Amino acid sequence: MLLLVKAKDWALSHRDRILMGFIALNFLGIAADCTLAHWSAGFYHWGMWVSLVLPLLAAVPTVLYTFRKAGRVGKILLTSVAWVSIVVGFLGTAWHLLGQFFLAPSLQSLIHSAPILGPVVITGLGVLLLVALDPPQRGIYRSLALVGALGFFSLALMCLQDHAMNSFYMWSEWVPIIMGTFAGLIFAWRGFRRFESSFPRGLLLSIAGASMLVGLAGTFFHLRGFLAEVTIPMLERFHLSALFAPLLFCDAALFAFIADLWSPAWVVQTEKTA
Repeated sequence: MLLLVKAKDWALSHRDRILMGFIALNFLGIAADCTLAHWSAGFYHWGMWVSLVLPLLAAVPTVLYTFRKAGRVGKILLTSVAWVSIVVGFLGTAWHLLGQFFLAPSLQSLIHSAPILGPVVITGLGVLLLVALDPPQRGIYRSLALVGALGFFSLALMCLQDHAMNSFYMWSEWVPIIMGTFAGLIFAWRGFRRFESSFPRGLLLSIAGASMLVGLAGTFFHLRGFLAEVTIPMLERFHLSALFAPLLFCDAALFAFIADLWSPAWVVQTEKTA
């Protein structure tokens, strides 16, 4: 019990670093994911290299300033990284749409186009970095809740497109869509709610825990499909099975737990302790 109390106190005193570390880890993760996705396509367009090089470059200052406080130069560098990430993410989404849907607009081409909201992850990291560098005057917690809502809604839409490609042949493919939509609505409600202390904090933590379970279960099912397709080359199997995609729900759950470090409940408790 004492160990948990010490861990909580450490997390509360280092929450800014934890958030920056989370952003850095996600930049590295998106670089790895884009490498697998675009490698299977042979990097046939120079723009595919951008989604690999940019996150790797962005990870350098975010990792650096996870372990040291950013001064004036550091904040300028991190702000530049944030805005470039936002722009590149939007351009990547437009490029994925232009690749097939705009050439032959139809529901079928929209479903089978490149992951439309995949690049939005880079935009989301840029927005999160801006929020971390310049928290709103009314507090960062509500902003983090809204970022979490956008993340869950994006996951629901990405799962909808991905699972529509195989016509939802298993009922369980609807679970992450429902989970992402429900979690997005709850986090959006939390973000727009005026009276922060009256919100049921346990509800958000329960949703985060459920999201973690959905991500782990999805990884199991995707891994089982990956191992079953032994006749397909390894690299192509990684792409077709979307092996690491369900881990995004675990990532969203981790973000929700990190965001809880700014919960008004902790603020009130800290003030009482002081």
